[in-house]
Amino acid sequence: MNPYPENIYATSVDPMHYSHLNTLKLAEKTLGEKVTLLICKNDLKTNQLFSIEEREKIAKLFLPSDQIATAQNYNEIKAYLLNAKKIIRGIRNSEDIQYTHKLAKYYQVDQHAYYEKLLQILVPLQYKKMSSSELKRLVENGDFLEAEKITLPEIIELIKAKCFCSNLVLPSNIFQTLG
Repeated sequence: MNPYPENIYATSVDPMHYSHLNTLKLAEKTLGEKVTLLICKNDLKTNQLFSIEEREKIAKLFLPSDQIATAQNYNEIKAYLLNAKKIIRGIRNSEDIQYTHKLAKYYQVDQHAYYEKLLQILVPLQYKKMSSSELKRLVENGDFLEAEKITLPEIIELIKAKCFCSNLVLPSNIFQTLG
Protein backbone atom coordinates (compact mmCIF):
# COMPACT_ATOMS: atom_id res chain seq x y z
CA MET A 1 0.00 0.00 0.00
CA ASN A 2 1.27 3.45 -0.95
CA PRO A 3 1.87 5.55 2.20
CA TYR A 4 1.51 8.75 0.17
CA PRO A 5 -1.82 10.47 -0.50
CA GLU A 6 -3.04 10.16 -4.07
CA ASN A 7 -3.95 13.83 -4.57
CA ILE A 8 -1.77 16.52 -3.04
CA TYR A 9 -1.98 20.28 -2.91
CA ALA A 10 1.68 21.04 -2.27
CA THR A 11 2.23 24.54 -0.95
CA SER A 12 4.07 26.35 1.82
CA VAL A 13 0.96 27.90 3.49
CA ASP A 14 3.03 30.39 5.49
CA PRO A 15 0.38 30.91 6.79
CA MET A 16 -2.78 29.33 5.41
CA HIS A 17 -5.59 31.59 4.18
CA TYR A 18 -8.96 31.40 2.44
CA SER A 19 -7.51 31.13 -1.07
CA HIS A 20 -5.57 28.00 -0.08
CA LEU A 21 -8.77 26.46 1.27
CA ASN A 22 -10.73 27.47 -1.83
CA THR A 23 -8.13 25.94 -4.16
CA LEU A 24 -8.19 22.67 -2.23
CA LYS A 25 -12.01 22.53 -2.23
CA LEU A 26 -12.17 23.33 -5.98
CA ALA A 27 -9.65 20.56 -6.65
CA GLU A 28 -11.76 18.09 -4.64
CA LYS A 29 -14.86 19.13 -6.56
CA THR A 30 -13.04 18.76 -9.89
CA LEU A 31 -11.54 15.35 -9.05
CA GLY A 32 -14.47 14.03 -7.04
CA GLU A 33 -11.85 12.79 -4.56
CA LYS A 34 -10.15 13.88 -1.35
CA VAL A 35 -7.12 16.19 -1.69
CA THR A 36 -4.44 16.30 1.00
CA LEU A 37 -2.81 19.60 1.87
CA LEU A 38 0.95 19.00 1.75
CA ILE A 39 2.70 21.68 3.78
CA CYS A 40 6.21 22.08 2.41
CA LYS A 41 9.35 23.75 3.61
CA ASN A 42 10.03 25.47 0.33
CA ASP A 43 13.75 26.10 -0.21
CA LEU A 44 12.88 28.43 -3.08
CA LYS A 45 11.21 30.87 -0.69
CA THR A 46 13.06 32.94 1.87
CA ASN A 47 11.81 34.63 5.03
CA GLN A 48 9.43 31.91 6.11
CA LEU A 49 7.53 33.19 9.16
CA PHE A 50 6.17 29.99 10.72
CA SER A 51 7.83 26.63 11.26
CA ILE A 52 6.37 23.58 9.52
CA GLU A 53 4.88 22.46 12.85
CA GLU A 54 3.23 25.85 13.39
CA ARG A 55 1.87 25.87 9.84
CA GLU A 56 0.41 22.42 10.39
CA LYS A 57 -1.35 23.61 13.56
CA ILE A 58 -2.68 26.65 11.70
CA ALA A 59 -3.93 24.44 8.85
CA LYS A 60 -5.87 22.38 11.43
CA LEU A 61 -8.00 25.48 12.02
CA PHE A 62 -9.26 24.93 8.44
CA LEU A 63 -9.00 21.19 7.83
CA PRO A 64 -9.13 17.87 9.72
CA SER A 65 -5.78 16.31 10.68
CA ASP A 66 -6.18 13.40 8.27
CA GLN A 67 -6.23 15.84 5.36
CA ILE A 68 -2.87 17.43 6.20
CA ALA A 69 0.66 16.12 5.60
CA THR A 70 4.05 17.79 5.93
CA ALA A 71 7.33 17.57 4.04
CA GLN A 72 10.34 19.19 5.67
CA ASN A 73 13.06 18.68 3.09
CA TYR A 74 13.87 18.25 -0.57
CA ASN A 75 13.75 14.44 -0.56
CA GLU A 76 10.42 14.27 1.28
CA ILE A 77 8.81 16.78 -1.08
CA LYS A 78 10.18 14.98 -4.14
CA ALA A 79 8.85 11.63 -2.82
CA TYR A 80 5.35 13.11 -2.45
CA LEU A 81 5.52 14.56 -5.98
CA LEU A 82 6.70 11.28 -7.50
CA ASN A 83 4.08 9.18 -5.69
CA ALA A 84 1.08 11.45 -6.22
CA LYS A 85 -1.62 10.64 -8.74
CA LYS A 86 -2.52 14.36 -8.97
CA ILE A 87 -0.54 17.45 -7.95
CA ILE A 88 -2.68 20.53 -7.42
CA ARG A 89 -1.46 24.08 -7.97
CA GLY A 90 -3.51 27.24 -7.56
CA ILE A 91 -3.03 29.64 -10.48
CA ARG A 92 -3.70 33.35 -9.96
CA ASN A 93 -1.54 34.74 -12.75
CA SER A 94 1.29 33.98 -15.20
CA GLU A 95 3.85 34.20 -12.37
CA ASP A 96 2.18 31.20 -10.70
CA ILE A 97 2.49 29.24 -13.96
CA GLN A 98 6.19 30.13 -14.20
CA TYR A 99 6.69 29.15 -10.57
CA THR A 100 5.03 25.77 -11.22
CA HIS A 101 7.62 25.14 -13.99
CA LYS A 102 10.40 26.25 -11.65
CA LEU A 103 9.23 23.78 -8.98
CA ALA A 104 9.25 20.86 -11.44
CA LYS A 105 12.82 21.68 -12.49
CA TYR A 106 14.02 22.25 -8.93
CA TYR A 107 12.70 18.87 -7.73
CA GLN A 108 14.08 17.17 -10.85
CA VAL A 109 10.90 15.30 -11.56
CA ASP A 110 10.26 13.97 -15.04
CA GLN A 111 8.68 16.94 -16.81
CA HIS A 112 6.26 14.87 -18.86
CA ALA A 113 5.07 12.80 -15.88
CA TYR A 114 4.80 15.93 -13.71
CA TYR A 115 2.59 17.77 -16.19
CA GLU A 116 0.40 14.69 -16.68
CA LYS A 117 -0.22 14.69 -12.91
CA LEU A 118 -0.66 18.45 -12.64
CA LEU A 119 -4.11 19.90 -11.99
CA GLN A 120 -3.98 23.67 -12.23
CA ILE A 121 -6.88 25.33 -10.45
CA LEU A 122 -7.70 28.81 -11.70
CA VAL A 123 -8.19 30.95 -8.64
CA PRO A 124 -11.53 32.83 -8.73
CA LEU A 125 -11.37 36.61 -8.96
CA GLN A 126 -12.31 37.22 -5.30
CA TYR A 127 -9.24 35.18 -4.20
CA LYS A 128 -6.67 36.36 -6.78
CA LYS A 129 -5.07 39.02 -4.58
CA MET A 130 -4.83 36.71 -1.58
CA SER A 131 -1.37 35.43 -0.77
CA SER A 132 0.57 34.67 2.38
CA SER A 133 2.99 37.47 1.47
CA GLU A 134 0.14 39.96 1.09
CA LEU A 135 -1.36 38.80 4.37
CA LYS A 136 1.92 39.32 6.24
CA ARG A 137 2.36 42.74 4.60
CA LEU A 138 -1.13 43.83 5.69
CA VAL A 139 -0.53 42.74 9.28
CA GLU A 140 2.90 44.37 9.41
CA ASN A 141 1.29 47.63 8.20
CA GLY A 142 -1.50 47.40 10.78
CA ASP A 143 -4.26 46.91 8.19
CA PHE A 144 -6.07 44.25 10.21
CA LEU A 145 -9.50 44.75 8.63
CA GLU A 146 -8.12 43.95 5.17
CA ALA A 147 -6.17 41.02 6.61
CA GLU A 148 -9.42 39.60 8.03
CA LYS A 149 -10.69 39.31 4.43
CA ILE A 150 -7.83 36.88 3.77
CA THR A 151 -7.70 34.65 6.85
CA LEU A 152 -9.09 33.89 10.29
CA PRO A 153 -8.68 36.52 13.04
CA GLU A 154 -6.80 33.97 15.16
CA ILE A 155 -4.15 33.66 12.48
CA ILE A 156 -3.79 37.43 12.26
CA GLU A 157 -3.03 37.43 16.00
CA LEU A 158 -0.35 34.79 15.45
CA ILE A 159 1.19 36.83 12.62
CA LYS A 160 1.19 39.92 14.83
CA ALA A 161 2.99 37.99 17.56
CA LYS A 162 5.60 36.72 15.10
CA CYS A 163 6.07 40.00 13.21
CA PHE A 164 6.44 42.19 16.25
CA CYS A 165 8.53 39.72 18.27
CA SER A 166 11.13 38.38 15.85
CA ASN A 167 12.38 34.82 16.35
CA LEU A 168 9.40 34.06 18.60
CA VAL A 169 8.56 30.38 18.87
CA LEU A 170 4.88 30.07 19.63
CA PRO A 171 4.01 27.92 22.64
CA SER A 172 2.32 24.68 21.62
CA ASN A 173 -0.74 25.36 23.79
CA ILE A 174 -1.53 28.59 21.93
CA PHE A 175 -3.31 26.54 19.26
CA GLN A 176 -5.48 24.83 21.90
CA THR A 177 -6.70 28.22 23.07
CA LEU A 178 -7.45 29.27 19.48
CA GLY A 179 -9.18 26.08 18.36
